[in-house]
Amino acid sequence: SFPVLYLKTAGTSMNLLWPFLLTLVIAIFGVMMGAGGGFIMNPLLVSLFPALPHTVVAGTVMPTVLFSQGSGIYNYSKIKFINWKLGIGIGCAMLLGGFIGPKLTELITLDQFKFAFGWILIVLAGLMYWQTTAGYLAKNKKEQAILKEFKKRAEEAAKAKK
Repeated sequence: SFPVLYLKTAGTSMNLLWPFLLTLVIAIFGVMMGAGGGFIMNPLLVSLFPALPHTVVAGTVMPTVLFSQGSGIYNYSKIKFINWKLGIGIGCAMLLGGFIGPKLTELITLDQFKFAFGWILIVLAGLMYWQTTAGYLAKNKKEQAILKEFKKRAEEAAKAKK
């Protein structure tokens, strides 16, 4: 009975309440970072729900990110924070990766998956830490001015529509 569902592809049942709440929080932070939250959801689901095979987790996270990405695209476009040329260009690579990734997932073990994913997260954490250093923050002041200008333009555009 709801909220417990049988997950045929995973061969197990699961209460959906906690994954729902966890996903809500992750989607909020993921969309704030422009990522949708899949990179957070995946390792958490693999760790918190070991009965779920990593291949099923990877496949299941994809449609969840679709929802956060869709609403994120809509809202970021409303405030004019999307560079469509860059987004579409990168999107083509993402499309290609979407065909290659699932095939590679079939070829690796859970341990290999965790190892690779762990290193990716460590590198990303290092990059984020680097972005808090004094040198980067000095450069970031210029970026903040650019963002302030974009926000001003978005507000002006919103006023013009009214």
